[in-house]
Amino acid sequence: EQSLYHGTSEESVSNINQGGFNRSYCGKNATAYGDGVYFAKSASYSAQATYSPADTQGNKYIYQARVIVGEYTPGKHGMKEPPAKNPVNAVVRYDSVVDKMNNPTIFVVFHDNDAYPEYLIVFK
Repeated sequence: EQSLYHGTSEESVSNINQGGFNRSYCGKNATAYGDGVYFAKSASYSAQATYSPADTQGNKYIYQARVIVGEYTPGKHGMKEPPAKNPVNAVVRYDSVVDKMNNPTIFVVFHDNDAYPEYLIVFK
């Protein structure tokens, strides 16, 4: 489990607060590493305007989330789930995917229950 950050819009806050992260809405900003929910190690990354657009009062929104990253592997565009750990036994899969194996900064999870929106951070 890691504490990671997820930027969002004001419009998405109530949905995340009520139902958690939902990968049905993925792809709004990026899918470079797969069609899951994206989290960053750095709050400043998630605070970028692309991921956390300011509302009409200039407020921005990011979540600090508890994310079960488990065993991970590099992700790629188009992934609907993590790849199998062993191609011969496709039942056992990685838990998440990342941007790079050496010191990853982006994590993508494909199961909505793998991330808990612990804190909503509102700032200008």
